[in-house]
Amino acid sequence: MATHKVTITLPEDVLRQARAEVAAGRATNLSAYVSEVVAERAQHDRIDEIVDAILAETGGEATESERAWVKAVLEG
Repeated sequence: MATHKVTITLPEDVLRQARAEVAAGRATNLSAYVSEVVAERAQHDRIDEIVDAILAETGGEATESERAWVKAVLEG
């Protein structure tokens, strides 16, 4: 997969937390950590879109426990 260098601005506390995650060995470097977090957020957003589409088809409103179940199934 191709990568591209970008510049981002982060709040100081967010940067500190990200660097701590890297220092703890949960990512190889800051770029890898940010990339993983952004990918997880994108997946989360897609899951929300799928849940909304299901609700639109069924005409019903899901409870929080039903939403949690759907997310757990879709996330594997």
